[in-house]
Amino acid sequence: MLSLVLALGGLVAVSGTAVADDPQVPSPLSLVTGTVTLSDGAAAAAVTVSAAPKAGTEGTTASTSTDATGAYALELGTGTYTITYALDRYDTRKVEDVIVTAARTLDPVELARLYRLSGTVTFKDGTPATGARVQAWTEDEDTELESRTTVGSDGRFQLDLPRGEYDVYVAGRGVPAREYYLVMDRDRTITYSATRTPSVTGTVQLDDGQSFDQVEGSVDVQQRIDGYWDTVDWADVESDGSFETTLAAGTYRFQYWADGYASRTVDVVVTSTDRTVDPVVLARLPRVTGSATLSDGASFADVDGMVVVDRRLAGGAWDEEHDLRGIRADGSFTLPLAPGTYRVSVQAYGYSTVVVQDVVVTSADQTLAPLTLTRLPRLTGTVSLSDGGSHADAETTVALMEQQADGSWDHLDYAWVEADGSFVLPAPEGTFRLEYDAYGYSQKLVDVTVTGDRVLEPVVLTPLPVVSGTVSLAGGVSPVSVDAYVVAVQRDEIVAGAQVEANGSFAFAVPDGDYTLAYYADGFDTVERALTVSGDTVVPLVTLAKLARVTGRVVLAAGTNPVSAGARVVALRKQADGTYVRETGAWVGASGTYTLLLGAGTYRLQVSADGHATATLADVVVTGDRVLEPVALTRPDAPLENLVAPTIPTQVVAGQRLTPTPGTWSRDGITLSYQWLLDGQPLKGVTSRTITVPGSWVERRLSVGVKATAPGQSAAWAISDEVLVDMGQLVAATPVVVGSPRVGQALRVGGGAVSPAAEWLSYTWRVDGRIQYGKNKSTFVPEAKHLGRRVTVEVYGTRTGFRYAKAISKPSAAVGIGTIGVRTQPSVTGKARVGSTLTVRSGSYTPGKVRLRYQWFVAGRRVSGATTSSFRPTSAHRGRKVSVRVTVSATGYTTRSITTAAKRVAR
Repeated sequence: MLSLVLALGGLVAVSGTAVADDPQVPSPLSLVTGTVTLSDGAAAAAVTVSAAPKAGTEGTTASTSTDATGAYALELGTGTYTITYALDRYDTRKVEDVIVTAARTLDPVELARLYRLSGTVTFKDGTPATGARVQAWTEDEDTELESRTTVGSDGRFQLDLPRGEYDVYVAGRGVPAREYYLVMDRDRTITYSATRTPSVTGTVQLDDGQSFDQVEGSVDVQQRIDGYWDTVDWADVESDGSFETTLAAGTYRFQYWADGYASRTVDVVVTSTDRTVDPVVLARLPRVTGSATLSDGASFADVDGMVVVDRRLAGGAWDEEHDLRGIRADGSFTLPLAPGTYRVSVQAYGYSTVVVQDVVVTSADQTLAPLTLTRLPRLTGTVSLSDGGSHADAETTVALMEQQADGSWDHLDYAWVEADGSFVLPAPEGTFRLEYDAYGYSQKLVDVTVTGDRVLEPVVLTPLPVVSGTVSLAGGVSPVSVDAYVVAVQRDEIVAGAQVEANGSFAFAVPDGDYTLAYYADGFDTVERALTVSGDTVVPLVTLAKLARVTGRVVLAAGTNPVSAGARVVALRKQADGTYVRETGAWVGASGTYTLLLGAGTYRLQVSADGHATATLADVVVTGDRVLEPVALTRPDAPLENLVAPTIPTQVVAGQRLTPTPGTWSRDGITLSYQWLLDGQPLKGVTSRTITVPGSWVERRLSVGVKATAPGQSAAWAISDEVLVDMGQLVAATPVVVGSPRVGQALRVGGGAVSPAAEWLSYTWRVDGRIQYGKNKSTFVPEAKHLGRRVTVEVYGTRTGFRYAKAISKPSAAVGIGTIGVRTQPSVTGKARVGSTLTVRSGSYTPGKVRLRYQWFVAGRRVSGATTSSFRPTSAHRGRKVSVRVTVSATGYTTRSITTAAKRVAR
């Protein structure tokens, strides 16, 4: 030890002096040693290590630097310290509550590598966008990690960020907002050349004088698109009530919103210059308050409670879920509501819902009569897995289903089966069906009549057949690197599936039946195989071929731009019976080039452009990447007359953006105009070439007339065939699971936009493919039972006149261990004197249900046996400082310990 002190002594710089109980006697210094490592494996030399006494305590202030091996030493007096480790381009670490009473070696510390996000933000004319904001946001454990900076006078910026996935936003005065999604696993650079856009500023005030420090507020910016007002931007209201947004010239609708206040909508015209809109004052909404109790004396601190508010509309219908509010632990709730008539439903899990009808809200606050929620009967029972499997692994559930008027069954509630096979499920009185379900096991249905608490007969679930096999990718590509996966499809629905492992294997469980197995991998040809499952089934090896890159060039008549002429190439794949089926297509770029990604096979390529004759390339054999010969399209040369009638697609649906083919005409240099017709009658004012079909045209016959004119000649008309307008199809973009998957940490939906905009949007969260019933919001919090499993989310949208759309994300990374968050720090209460009892105020934490352990300390030393929530100092403790260490643990979370501030026992 002496040699270590001599070797490292030169590294220690003491800048303070420890003070013992007696201020005249210096406290002896103790040697505190440790090591630092860097996450990227680099040498941890020159890391600054500094120690400071915990706030409100005494001790020594000291700092040093690590040597070439990452070792360090500090000389510290007796006390409780915060040790800080810092190095440029690495995340600073702080280790708190380090107790020093004698020489000790601290646990090794690793500093995470920071990756640099840098770049430039300029305007199109090259001038820097000085002052523009750059914000990087991600979720780190149970907190949101946000880093911000501004663009400098040279147009540059930089941020140092820990490894992770980030949404990066760039915006500012004159700079339209742009979003980037970046994975920071190395240094990255972005360059943004912005079109200078007007800046719109304004202020919002609350009529009762409240500050936006306490009230959340925003401005939703909408613009009319295809006849609907859609959100195109939004701005948070700052604490002083100001906001700023950057918008292109146009007409907008600003919707001002603040929680608990009446929203206001103002139309705003934006020109080419900056402007400040008139101030807006939001009026406080009347408050409806109330309270609820549970019939069995339980507390809302332990039971999830919610108030659902429906508003009566002018026609008597209800605007359902007009507002949602949680019930506080003491049973109280507050509802800010505009004047009107409401239906208030007070709910708690496991209790009957109480509905207060026709709550009339005027301009005054009011209080509802106290409510009592009655405990529902409990169904209890046991479930066993015939092969002795684990209920935690199988995620066994029991769902309560109610029969609908059409005879179908709908889920009302469900319960997780515990490790010992038991479950408890609240249910109202009546006749229901129980659905026993476990991942990888056959499902079982049992009808039950509920009249009160009831113990059900035991249920045994048997394993489902397992489908397994192997997949190989051409070129030896790892299946993991291209997200290879296999799914079983039945009646156009994915029934089950699995990611392909690194060794090419996959396995999943499905009921007996007939399926189509679909094999997918990014950049590889899709393969489908018919499969009949009757017991465990091993399918033959499937090899996926890499898609070939087929490129070519299209030459049009002189002076014709391929983009404006709508030049395109469609690839039709030859089938075994000699017929052709459309495989894919591509637009031709401005340079005349196109690229198709095709699997091995024989194709027919159709090359077309507006005003040109279509050309066909027959028998194009694809065995790998190839470059095709250029294709020249010609224009017919004839007098002014229509040779081929204009066309619109033979299938037209609501919401479709429709651009007709204007037909083929006898000469160049003509001018075309359009007139759309519905049921043979011209539509007034609908004369643009491109239209978006509204839902009101469904089940009516649509056609288009094209008028051609040329100097010195009479106009020529041609009308397309009529097409019956069908219902539209909503399209959902593939969503992504955003956030770091950890127990207790919220994940949210990214992407998944539905086009056209859905009138009703819902989300289905799955863990390892199992639906998480009741979790249909845009966020999902993994629980301890989800540890090590992967999360997916499905977006489902509907709109009147359209068929629904849905899309499912790729699985997230495996759910990791959560971190316990501290809402309220623990503390010691009571008078610190001999014979008086000190008590721990344990603090509060997330998650809400945690296990607590206690250890009392006197003068920094552990008191043997003092492990309860209270402690009585003895005469031996006079003049000493008493503290307690609270150890907090919860299933699925990393255990953490917190030491309270010390109290000195009176002499």
